[in-house]
Amino acid sequence: MAEWKLHSMPKKPTRRRIVCPTRSEDVSLPKLEPRSERSEPSPLCTEPSPVRDTVRGRAVEKARSSPTAAAPLTVTVRAMYFSNDGTQADTGSQVTLQVWTSSTVEELLGSVRDAVGCSKGRLLFRMRPLPDPSATLEMCGVHRDPSALHLLISRRFRPQEVIEKAQAEAAELQVAMTMAAAEAAARPKKRRNPQPSQQSPREVVEVSPEELS
Repeated sequence: MAEWKLHSMPKKPTRRRIVCPTRSEDVSLPKLEPRSERSEPSPLCTEPSPVRDTVRGRAVEKARSSPTAAAPLTVTVRAMYFSNDGTQADTGSQVTLQVWTSSTVEELLGSVRDAVGCSKGRLLFRMRPLPDPSATLEMCGVHRDPSALHLLISRRFRPQEVIEKAQAEAAELQVAMTMAAAEAAARPKKRRNPQPSQQSPREVVEVSPEELS
């Protein structure tokens, strides 16, 4: 016969009660004074190390007493006169100035304008404008390529010598183009080789031996 087993019901987990000790009424807790009223510093706040302050002070004094030394710099600036109608820009005079690496863009711009003799124009470095007038030439990288400077001026401020030079160059260009066209017209034309015509296939004629005898 089969035996039947009865499973007992699982026991419910019992919770352990934690009893906190109670404070008696006669015992009083110590009072904490505010931080502003304490005469002695907190042990958690460590005082700055005198060695660290000395080293930091020396570094600050050294940075103040020895700024970046300015070096002399020779720059070359070429004047360019442009127009908005798409005409090729005319090149003007070239000036060479002695400045410092600590000189600002505004100072260099004033010196270049005085040397060129025009109160207009803006500076270009590597064909890009220098936007910050208070930046030094060393910050802009001018000391790495001091000959890549241009003063861009409107074409209406061209001096007379620049106008005459531009007219002479245009006349020379026109003469050269006329001569090239005349030489091309006098040159004999090349003849093209005729294409071979399509030949008809040869006709095959049958001859009897009697006709050959």
